[in-house]
Parts: sequence; C-alpha cells; structure tokens
Amino acid sequence: MESGMHERKPMDERKLLAGLYAAGVALHLVFLALLLAVAPIDKWNWIGGDTGTYLEPAESFLSAGAFNRDGAPDCVRPIGYPLFLAGAIRLASALGADWRIVVYVAQAAIFALAYPAICFLGTALFGLGRRVALGCAAIAFLSGAFVAYVPIVLSDAMFATFLLAGVVCGVVAVRNASWLWACLEMAVVVGAAHVRPQLAIFPLAAAGIQWAYLRTRMERVDRRRKWIVASMLAATLAGVEAPALRNWVHHGVFTPSRLGASMYYDCLAKDVLRMKGQMARYDAFNARWQGLAPYEKLGERLAAKKKEAFAIFREYPLEAASHLPLYGVLNSIEMHWQSLFYLFRQTWYRDYEDGSVVWRPLPFLVSVPFTVFYGVAYLAALWQAYRFRRQPLVLASALLFLVPYAFCGMSYQGARYRLWLDPFVLLVAARTAAELARSLSVARGAEIRSGSVS
Repeated sequence: MESGMHERKPMDERKLLAGLYAAGVALHLVFLALLLAVAPIDKWNWIGGDTGTYLEPAESFLSAGAFNRDGAPDCVRPIGYPLFLAGAIRLASALGADWRIVVYVAQAAIFALAYPAICFLGTALFGLGRRVALGCAAIAFLSGAFVAYVPIVLSDAMFATFLLAGVVCGVVAVRNASWLWACLEMAVVVGAAHVRPQLAIFPLAAAGIQWAYLRTRMERVDRRRKWIVASMLAATLAGVEAPALRNWVHHGVFTPSRLGASMYYDCLAKDVLRMKGQMARYDAFNARWQGLAPYEKLGERLAAKKKEAFAIFREYPLEAASHLPLYGVLNSIEMHWQSLFYLFRQTWYRDYEDGSVVWRPLPFLVSVPFTVFYGVAYLAALWQAYRFRRQPLVLASALLFLVPYAFCGMSYQGARYRLWLDPFVLLVAARTAAELARSLSVARGAEIRSGSVS
C-alpha cells in the first residue's frame, strides 16, 4: 500500500505544483498589467527608496565589469540582486524595452515559485493535507506576499523565494536520497546569501530540520542520507560567507555588508536621539564620521558607528528598549499590500517626516483584517513552538532559523522585512489550526458516542 502510494504520488505532485506555478505566473502578470493600466510607469514613483543601492553596482558591472560603488568594490549590497538587475538591463537594451518592465516580468515569473514551494512544504514537511497546503498557497497570494513585490525593485521577495526554494530542495534531497537535489540546495541557498546577507547560521537550522524530518520518517537513517545532510551543511556554511569573504579581500573587513553597523546607529540610535530631542548630536557624529576615508578605513568607520550607537543605548536604555517591541510589532503586522500603496505614496501607519508618503484612510481600512490575521497567525506559531519544547532538535532549529528576525525591531521597514519568514509562520499556524480542528472533531465524536450509549 505505502509503496504504491509512493509510486503514484510523484507524478500527481509534479502536475499539481507545475499547475500552481503556472497559475501564479498568470496572476502575477495580470496584476502587473492592471497596475500599469491604472498607474503608467512614468507617472508614479515605481522605484523603492533603496533601489539606487542596487542599481549603482549593477550599472558599474555593465560598464566596468565590476560591482563597484564610488569607484571601489561595493560593500553595501551582495552581488546577487545587482547581477539580476544587470542582466535585466542588458536584455531590455537588446529588446529595446524599458528595463523596469523586464525586471517586473522576470520577477513575476521568479516570485511565482513561492506558491508551489509553500504547497510542497505544507504536505512534505509540515504534514498538512493537500487541500490545506493549497489553501496556504492561496492565502499567501491573497495576502500580497510575493505578488505585491513584483513591481518593486528591491531584493526582499527575491531572497524569500530563493530561501523557500532552498528549503524545498533540501527536503527533496533527503527524502529521495538525491545528490542532484542536494547540489541544487547548495546552489540555491548560497544564491540566496548573495541576495541578502542574513544566512550565516541558516545552514545549521536547515541541517537540524532535515535531520528531524528523517528521524520522524525512518527508524534508522542510512549512510547515503547522512552524507547528503553533512555535505549540504558543510557546503552552505562555507558558501553563505562568500559575501563577507569578498569584503574582507577588498576592504579588510569580514562582514557581508556594512549595513549591519548602520542598522544600529542610523536606525535605532537615531530614533532614540530624535525622541530625546538630540538630533544635533546625530548630525555632529555624522560629520566626524564622514571625515574617515570611506573604504581605506572601512573597519574603523563601522566600529565607530557601533561604538556610538551602543553608547546611546547605554545612556538611554529604556528609550532604546521601547523601540524594539514597537518596531517588531509594526513590522510583523503590516500588510504586504502596503507595498502597492507606497507606489501611490500612501501609508496605513503615519506620515513620513519629509512628506513623501502620507497617511490615508483606504490603506488603513484595508490593513485591519490583515493585521488581525497576522496577529492570530503569529500567536498560533508561538503556541506550536511551545508544544515543540520537548523536541529539542526541532525547537533549536526553529530558534536558529528565527535569529535574523531579531533585526525586525531595529527600525520600521514594514512587511518586507519579514517576508522571508511569513510562509513558514503561515504553515505552522495552519498546522496548529488543523490539530485544533482534529481535536474538536475527536471530542465531538466522543460526545456523540457517549450520548448514544446513554
């Protein structure tokens, strides 16, 4: 029986996932076409505030063959997304098309991979029924995760898609004892690390998840699968450090991006100083900091920012601590469709200081059901984590996986900051809901049987 099911399932699974991907691409393209009809690309601000930090190294690569910024190797962004933009710009030039349209269409196709990935992980890793897993993929689309980022020139959705694909490849590799899928996992995870620099300890979490997956499905793990897990762990541990190694070679600093130090000072510490009415202190330090050579003394510049930031935190600990939960909650409950409203310079939360984005009732009203949904989903995920307290490997892997989420409290960046985590929270919440429904069904059945006996 089990063998027969295994023989029929792969073909059915492949057809289902392929159809889900095709539907995702079609829906993304329809969304893009409708948006272009409503908001012509030259009329609105279709480029995010950080877009230039990706475009500059991309254009440098096209003109000089190197990912440079200000004439030196870029230490702000890993090369993955700039490389994608460079390819899109080159293709657009060959086609005589607007490079932004090429980027959006390519992103529509790439981001649609998220839906079959969510469905597959729901059944294979989280033990959900097929209908529930499909429902999770549908909720991901309706929530705006991935589709809302199709017309945004930022790396968040690309990273989230690569991460999902990497987890899928790892699960298939250990399930099928396949070296081909193991190699794909290594390539995709390392590729994700070149898109956003937050995967330093992810390989440990992935190995723990893969091992837990195997232990729940077989009494004794064979040697081939052990080698596959160990090889993926070793290769990805080394591969995800490639952006840091690049900066060490060029600038003598082993860090994947200089943005880490900036998060401490230019985000959290700046907000604390603003709260205390001491922006003059922020400006004075920045003036001194700008006097340091930008690349020759990169390590000194980064150390100076961290030192000043932590001096501010020690001086105003309560103010700093109060921002962490505030920003963490805001980033966790903001709807993904807010990215769409940003194209029209509207927000659900508050006006920007410079007036570039203003509060409007429509995004606020649209955000209310999503805020409630995300709140419930994250609480359900926390409950599931509590239930796994007696499975130390699963719990430790989940905690390692969540480490980058700590940066959600450093500044208000919105839903895109947690996009990489949302599919997994959704699946965990769905598992919690399925278990609750099963328990209620069992209790109801027992109640009916008890009544019939009496």
